[in-house]
Amino acid sequence: MTQLSLQLFGGFQLRRDARRLAVPARKAQALLAYLALSAGRLGRRDTLTALLWGGVPDRQARQSLRQTVSRLRKVFRGARSPGLVVEGETVSLDPTAIDIDVVAFERLLRKGTPAALEEAVALYRGPLLEGLHVAEAPFEEWFRTERERVAELAREALVKLLRRQLGRGPIETAVHTAARLLALDPLQETVHRTLMRLYVRQGRRAAALRQYQVCVEALRKELGIEPDPQTQRLYREILQRQARQPAGTPAVAQSTSTLIAARCVQGAGGALLVPGALALISASFEPSGRGRAIGTWSGFSGVTTAIGPLLGGWLVGHSWRWAFFLNVPLAAIVLALVTKVPESRNPDARGLDVAGSVLVTLGLGGIVFGLIESSRRGWGDPAVLVALAVGVVGLVSFVIVERRAASPMLPLSLFRSADFTGANMLTLFLYGALSCVFFFLPLNLIQVQGYSPLQAGASLLPFIVILFVLSRWSGGLVERFGPRRPLLIGPAVAAVGFFLLGLPGIGGSYWTTFFPGIFVLGLGMAVSIAPLTTTVMNAVGERNAGIASGVNNAVSRAAGLLSIAILGLLLSSVLGKELEHPSPDAFVAGFRAIALASVALALVSVLCTWIWIGKRPVTSS
Repeated sequence: MTQLSLQLFGGFQLRRDARRLAVPARKAQALLAYLALSAGRLGRRDTLTALLWGGVPDRQARQSLRQTVSRLRKVFRGARSPGLVVEGETVSLDPTAIDIDVVAFERLLRKGTPAALEEAVALYRGPLLEGLHVAEAPFEEWFRTERERVAELAREALVKLLRRQLGRGPIETAVHTAARLLALDPLQETVHRTLMRLYVRQGRRAAALRQYQVCVEALRKELGIEPDPQTQRLYREILQRQARQPAGTPAVAQSTSTLIAARCVQGAGGALLVPGALALISASFEPSGRGRAIGTWSGFSGVTTAIGPLLGGWLVGHSWRWAFFLNVPLAAIVLALVTKVPESRNPDARGLDVAGSVLVTLGLGGIVFGLIESSRRGWGDPAVLVALAVGVVGLVSFVIVERRAASPMLPLSLFRSADFTGANMLTLFLYGALSCVFFFLPLNLIQVQGYSPLQAGASLLPFIVILFVLSRWSGGLVERFGPRRPLLIGPAVAAVGFFLLGLPGIGGSYWTTFFPGIFVLGLGMAVSIAPLTTTVMNAVGERNAGIASGVNNAVSRAAGLLSIAILGLLLSSVLGKELEHPSPDAFVAGFRAIALASVALALVSVLCTWIWIGKRPVTSS
């Protein structure tokens, strides 16, 4: 026999184990919610009919009640007990048959321990029965009173939890709690001040200033008053500090524009670094041993990638700036090591392709900006249309310029190699799927599942560990079987992983929800990455190794940008009217759509391998 669970916070959901059960009739949902919130008390038939069928004759109302109870009993079939208990003139809900989130919420609040408070707050996913409307005045009046009562309990719990978190624990947790408290009651001026101070402690002065504006707008709109002098004084102090402190790197950025500019500098550094690494490997190893060398490189890249989310999740709990400061000692170590590395260069290289760089930047930037902004502004907005037009013209002009340039940044002759073309097409689709899922997965884990940033980072560790352990082995697959077989199998396994990541709903153990998908996805990518990189590097001559590496790296980055922008539109369409403040159920549905789209992209990458890779002898440019 299985256990049922009823979730009333953030909307109505009835589940048997992990499977959602359909209760389509609103009055059936309302009846079950009423009995659940009256757990332990008997509901008299005349009370229930007056509550939900007050506008029809008594006989018809009783008949409707019997039919509704009969439907609900069918839903409860297979549970540990009948669920609905009908005795004479009363109907009640057997509490042993169903776990009710509101009942557990109130039980934890009565317990009152810090751990119980945290668990209770995690259960409060949104307003009681959000989205449920029954056109019966008695029910709506009862429902309004009950919703206000439960919301007040949630406010009190959040206040107690916030007070405790301000004295101990990571700042990020307190910020999250304060934001949730203001979502419940935006008129709590003391909480606005608390959140402003927390942002300052994190080094996010721009966010603190924005929070003041949110406070001003809420007070003016609802009460017609200005913030009190204490709040205004805090705002002026933050404003003066921001004016005094300059910024030049992401770690000390005081505004969004400064942060973006500093990240552009970081991107330029990454663009110089990544192609050079693979070019050195290509120059130092013969094609026969290059696969294992690239596999080893991929493995160590995986280790640093594993430490990144985990360490970053811990650091942002104190201040997001430390995630950027961390790069300073790492850069110093790299500069010390690079003096020991032999140089490699193309004697035929002539200079930088400035025109090509500008055009491809305008092209990709315009298209990505247009796609992202279209969900907010609409497709007919002039800014969206101009951005898309600039993007298309930029990319078309880029291709024309590259065909005529003496020293192009993207020599089109490289694409005469079927392996090079196929590998980059595979990269476009597979890395597009991977980037998009890994962009939205942490949002799902933190905002819907209730993971902390540290837990969300740690959840991806199995993926990275598998990459590290299997990378050198997978690098040797090209030597044994050629590139075709691993690049057919790897993306297909990755597609299964994407599918598994789309299955979890809300709640449940990590090991039975997200771990299987992350594990299988790790296997698929471990089989794919090293053979894919080896195929790219073997498809061109040693002189063009840096260009080939740069092209493939650029394709993977562009894939991430485009997939997040395009599949972000898919998410927006699924969320619909809930785009600004999506409910947990809506976000899970949106993430599931993204996971299924990623399955399709991974399967298209399999098709790219089938069409291009391993069918013709490798040609050197």
